Amino acid sequence: MSPVVTSGAVFAGTCDGYLRVLNAGTGALMWTGDLSEGIAHSCVTTSPIAANGLLILANIYRVKAFDLSGCGASVCAPVAKDRAIAG
Repeated sequence: MSPVVTSGAVFAGTCDGYLRVLNAGTGALMWTGDLSEGIAHSCVTTSPIAANGLLILANIYRVKAFDLSGCGASVCAPVAKDRAIAG
């Protein structure tokens, strides 16, 4: 999976279940988004997609959308998510 660069930031999913958002110019961490919901081994399994002010990505359990501009805090909750997939 590949990161996406838009709006001056690099958006990348990680294998610890987080979205990491870095400043594209400095590499500084801007904010993170939690996809894991406390589930171990919840690797982000898709490359992020940026569209209509949202960043969309998924792990094997859920698809989530985050506001591209973040939430004003260091850890942001998704603005939308699908239902959990029974496994």
